[in-house]
Order: sequence, then structure tokens, then C-alpha cells
Amino acid sequence: IGFWYKGKDAQIYAANDIYFYIFTAAPNYAWANAARYVDPFGVYTEPATAVWHYAETDLTQFTLASGYEADMLEEVWGVGFCSHGLSTTETMEVDQIEFYTVGTGKGPARGLIESVPLYDDVFAALGTGLAWNENSGRVDISAQNDYAFAGICTGNPSTTYLSRDATAGDTTIYLLNPSLYETGKAQITDTLQTEEVTITAVDVLNRTITVSTGITNSYARSRFAWACMQGNEEGTIRVDVLVDGIVNVTANEIVNAGYGAKCEGIGSALTVNEVNLNEEGRTIGKCMITCAAKEDFPIKLTADARTA
Repeated sequence: IGFWYKGKDAQIYAANDIYFYIFTAAPNYAWANAARYVDPFGVYTEPATAVWHYAETDLTQFTLASGYEADMLEEVWGVGFCSHGLSTTETMEVDQIEFYTVGTGKGPARGLIESVPLYDDVFAALGTGLAWNENSGRVDISAQNDYAFAGICTGNPSTTYLSRDATAGDTTIYLLNPSLYETGKAQITDTLQTEEVTITAVDVLNRTITVSTGITNSYARSRFAWACMQGNEEGTIRVDVLVDGIVNVTANEIVNAGYGAKCEGIGSALTVNEVNLNEEGRTIGKCMITCAAKEDFPIKLTADARTA
């Protein structure tokens, strides 16, 4: 689920200032403790002149109220926001709430999505710009001004949540769906930390993977712990990439509608920093609206706008 939001000029927002609720039955609307909820904003400071941002949250990250575990998301009755820490002079604007199946971390993936092989030792995070490694025919993390830009990563299918908490030193990790994995490099992540591991064995029957050395950190299901394969030498690990369509990105500075976008940093999501139309050769898409610095906004990715 995602939506646009804009805070008050220069306002500092703390974690849990605002909760977003999903109500699965009409009676629950009167009681915030009878709904799924999440803190979609966290800690952030609004620029001196407020701009529009995009918030995206996976439905699995909503906390389900105790005693309401049977509520079905297919039966959503309504949604709402509630302040848990703002004063009467502090504000937040919200617009265009959407539910969608495939996201980029900054909004829905509207366009053509392709499955492509991932390059060795690369972890492709949601929303990251990817580029073709022309020697291998696989995608890698896009470097600044990359002419072989491939698209925006919308997900790594070899990703699943842990089914049990993992403790530092464990060599056996329990997963919801280990059939998505094979031997090779992977990452284990939750909201507090991340580390790289090497998978030496996959046991689909017992739903486990074995890692070569004990993990360094502990990972908790309550912190949405998950594991994800990196690329390997066989090129059998694939990622899903939005190659042509509309995607939200962040502007480095004021950009007018019609100007081009390009990748501004290795491994980062896209930004816009094209003030000179002579830089057309690096363009991967066109700005659809005029935007302010630090503002999220939509661009149109087009295959013909990228150079080989």
C-alpha cells in the first residue's frame, strides 16, 4: 500500500507520531486497537519548504491487533490515519492512497516488468537502479551515468521470510519457502541489521538452509527477518525489473517537466540532476511534472530514451 504525503515546513517527525490503520470490519472503525496498523513515516525532518514524498509499506509489515488474527485483508472496510504524538499545530497532508501488487519502494510499478539474471555477488534491493553487464549478459548495480541502464528492481523472487527467530551462531536457518534458494551467497536482514552468508545446503523438506559459518547477529520475525539470494556464477538467480513504464524517483534539484532522469549513484535509486539538455545521452526517462529539490515525482521510463 502506498500514498503521497507532505509535512509541515521544517517539522521534525518522531517515530510513531502517526499510525496508518486498515480496518477489516465496520465495527472496528471505532476502535484503533481492533485494526492492522503501521508507522509509515518513521523519523524524518521535512525540508524548510515542504515537498511531496511517497510512502510504501508491504502489507506483511502491518501489526495485527491481538485477538483479530482471523481478519481477512480481502475484507477491507476502510483505512485511516491517527496522530499519536503530534501537537495541534503540527500537520501532515496525505493524498492518493493505493493498494497494488508490485511496488518499487517508492510506488506502484506501472509498466513492463521482466525477469532477468543477476550478476555474481550482487544483492539487488527493491527500488535500486540496475544496468546490464555487457560481458556477462546479466544485470548489475547501476553506476553513475550508466549507459547500459536496464531498469528499476521490483523484487528478487528468491526472497522469503524466516519462519523462526535466528540466534547469533546458528548455522541452520528456518525459512517459509527454502525452495527459492540454492547454494551460494545470500543476505539475511531485519529492521536492525543485515549480513552476508554462504548457503552450503538447502533442505526443502525441513524448510531450512545451512550456512557455512554461524551468523553474526540475531534476527527476529517480529522485525520482519528475511533472506535473499545474491547472484552466483551460474546466473540462475533472477530479479524482476521494471524496464518500461512509470516510476517514482527523487529529485536532486528543481527539475522541469520534460527533462531527463539518470542514475546518480552506485546502488542507489534514481535521482534527477539534469539541467543541461545536452546530457540527453545519459537519460533513462522523462520527468512528467515539475518538481522541487528532494521531492518524489513520477518519470516515464522509455526504452528508446536509453543508449546502449
